[in-house]
Amino acid sequence: QLVAACETATLDDPVGARVVNGRGRGVFGTMILPGKYYSTSTRTLADASMYMVAGAPINIPQGIADFPEEARYRVLMTDTSPRVFLLEMNAVSTFNMMDSDLSSEVINGMDVCRALQAMPDMVKNPPLAYTVQGSGPHFCPGGNPTWKYRPGYTPITLSQYTGYLGFVAIRELSIPGVAALHGSMVGGGVAYSLNCTERVAASTLSVSYGNLSRGAVPGMLLSKNVTQLLGMAGAIELYLSDGTLSSYAASKAKYVTQLSPGNAQVKALGLSIARRMAANGDTCRVPHIKPVLDVQRYAVEIIGINLSAKSGVLFSNVKKKAGDSAAPKQDDQQLASAQQQQELEAQQRQRAVRRPKRRARRQ
Repeated sequence: QLVAACETATLDDPVGARVVNGRGRGVFGTMILPGKYYSTSTRTLADASMYMVAGAPINIPQGIADFPEEARYRVLMTDTSPRVFLLEMNAVSTFNMMDSDLSSEVINGMDVCRALQAMPDMVKNPPLAYTVQGSGPHFCPGGNPTWKYRPGYTPITLSQYTGYLGFVAIRELSIPGVAALHGSMVGGGVAYSLNCTERVAASTLSVSYGNLSRGAVPGMLLSKNVTQLLGMAGAIELYLSDGTLSSYAASKAKYVTQLSPGNAQVKALGLSIARRMAANGDTCRVPHIKPVLDVQRYAVEIIGINLSAKSGVLFSNVKKKAGDSAAPKQDDQQLASAQQQQELEAQQRQRAVRRPKRRARRQ
């Protein structure tokens, strides 16, 4: 029926218009996988980008975090009743900063979650909620400006369009979830957490968007999520200013709902809230669940990110700081050599001067 509607769709037909404009439930459904779309109904720039993703490998083999048996993104499932997905970013060596290595494993992790939901005969009582957390001292400090290219990547895997697919795919699980936040959060970590139903934080949390000074633009649908949470005025202020919010300020802004004294405690709190959300088939529908992803808006944000990267302004402040830190080193060397020369000259001046012999006095 969907194929027939797409072939016969016209702008005068209300049903066909919804399909052509990409707003019909039958076109996007609850997945953003490119193979699920029909060609005659995907005419926007966003859908054209999805075909680029479909034409290149995404889940290519990558390296590991620290040990052969460790992954950068863990998908665990509690052996409790009810069951809960425990999702954990585990790129300890990079403090869970977003890069192509982490993104590829997040995509694999989301595929595993969807496979478990699609085959309930594999798991008795599939999970009805999830909790997201990060290992190490930080949940996610944003993008990784020092990531190094390794052989095996393709241009599409390096594109931010693919890099954010796994993080926004958490909305496709269609179940409520909690993000347990701690440490320092900048940019991408803030955007990732806003795709979850609820957020809890440690008392030592600090939140800073700061993408304007870094030459970046919103991603992962942050431009819509942050306005829903803070309002237009608060969202614009968050984007234009590089101010850092404390855990108290984040709580007052309704960014986080509960605070906990430590990292381990906030992770336990997130798991407890997720279990309450998944108490039964009815309670998991009570919390607000993020709607289907707006693919058009998602692609427009990625286009802005790619343009900022090509123009050279992306992470320009980091490069400037590196250059500024290198310049003082040269100045310090010159100053040290000048001081050494002055000390040598002072030592030469302080050497004892031989006094002439005194003449004998006449008697």
